Amino acid sequence: QRVALVKNAAQINEELEPELVIRRLKAEIHRLQEEVKFLKGENENEEEGSDALLPEQRKDLVNAVNEYVDEQDERIQLKMGKITLSRILEVQSIFKEAVLHA
Repeated sequence: QRVALVKNAAQINEELEPELVIRRLKAEIHRLQEEVKFLKGENENEEEGSDALLPEQRKDLVNAVNEYVDEQDERIQLKMGKITLSRILEVQSIFKEAVLHA
């Protein structure tokens, strides 16, 4: 009766080929590089290394922040367009300016 209570969980030991491990790691590196590019705000539509926003882009962000702050609905979201690190940092700067000048 006690033997019937014993349960085994068989597993197969896998030996990974080095080429497979290398291929998997290279894919992971590529994915992480793409993620870093996204977070930096680099993509095919923007000039590489250009982090500064154009004056009209900053003006659009200021307007979006003002609309967001003036709206009474708590569920509204900030509409800042394409999300890039440079836009996030600029919005942060706009909020900081608003708080300091309030």
